Amino acid sequence: MIMHKEVQEEVQALKASIEAGGIEVPEFWRCTWPGLVIFLWISFVPSVFFYICMGLTSETIAVMGFSTFIGMLLFFFSINIVSLYLSIPRKFRGESKVLKLLKNKAKNYIFIYLCISLVLAIISANSGLGDMAYLGPNMLVIFLISMFFKADIGRYRLSAFTSAMELLKSRKQGGE
Repeated sequence: MIMHKEVQEEVQALKASIEAGGIEVPEFWRCTWPGLVIFLWISFVPSVFFYICMGLTSETIAVMGFSTFIGMLLFFFSINIVSLYLSIPRKFRGESKVLKLLKNKAKNYIFIYLCISLVLAIISANSGLGDMAYLGPNMLVIFLISMFFKADIGRYRLSAFTSAMELLKSRKQGGE
């Protein structure tokens, strides 16, 4: 459990580290590979199940298009988040309870979504109901998981931590 005092202390330590020029520029591949894995999973797993069960039909193409679109959104979102995370000095990342908490929660929510997406693909491809049995529930799952994640993270009142991350982001981009 994280106390508000710990969050405030970590924010001050992060700001001091940023002010001291401790920002790292991560390698592109280190920022990209987590999003690439998510993209490949979301794009290809449902497509494979639909192709195996139904062949190449308009429904399979619709699922492939939807999955690729969602995968691309998450891919670019992931690159942004991972690059921001890796820009934080390694020592701070290793010691920060707040960052560990956020990282673990994000991993758990992503894992839950990937598992649910897999189950939806298997069920809808084998049910004969077609692409809407996958697309509709998948959109609902994305919405619900996003809302649960936002509510879960919102409990920690991390606005000060967010402002420190915005300072990091502006410094990374060459701003003041």
